[in-house]
Amino acid sequence: MKAAVLYGLNQSLVVEDIELEGPKEGEIVVKVEATGVCATM
Repeated sequence: MKAAVLYGLNQSLVVEDIELEGPKEGEIVVKVEATGVCATM
């Protein structure tokens, strides 16, 4: 899956492929329909 990753303050977002493990006991999966990033300062 592709993800936008932020490694620290004042750094650019990096789009990279990541692998996620399935949910563990006591966890759930949440499907995100939409999101956004605000760039106002």
